Amino acid sequence: MSKYLVTDEEFLRIKAAQRLRKLLQKEHTVYQQQAHRRCGVGLTIAAFDEVVQDIINGNWCTAKTGANGAVLLTFTEVFKDVKLPEDREVDRLTEEGIA
Repeated sequence: MSKYLVTDEEFLRIKAAQRLRKLLQKEHTVYQQQAHRRCGVGLTIAAFDEVVQDIINGNWCTAKTGANGAVLLTFTEVFKDVKLPEDREVDRLTEEGIA
């Protein structure tokens, strides 16, 4: 048993951040609401907004207001060659308390 305890909410946030980074690497631009539907399953809108803000603070993307006031996330090309772990690897590391 690990010495770190990851709650369900934290686990969902870690997975959402991982999926969002992959989505941004693949598509380069995505609306935040669409990203929430695709990556933030199980998270409230407010919790997903915090995940997005963490990714913005990490310079993975920028946010600007698009059409009709929707937030458009744009990938930062600096991270185009970064290899992200697979979802199952993130699951394993989270369960072990490493991530």
